[in-house]
Amino acid sequence: MTRINRFFGIAVLVQARLVLTAATMFVRSLQTNRAGIIAAEKEFITVNTAQLYQRTLDSAVLLVENAVSRIAPSPALVLDG
Repeated sequence: MTRINRFFGIAVLVQARLVLTAATMFVRSLQTNRAGIIAAEKEFITVNTAQLYQRTLDSAVLLVENAVSRIAPSPALVLDG
């Protein structure tokens, strides 16, 4: 009877160790994935911010060109003039 109890005790300890190892590996993979996701999010935000700045600059250039074209006479009118 003692041998059976000892055998089951060892089996439970081995199973507990396997579960602990699997849980540790799972947590490590989550941490690695989290770091990768955070890096991807930062890159995505950086790219989106750069695109937003580019669109803002493009819009500003168009606004300035539009304003200048309304204020200044066209080159054709100056030459004819």
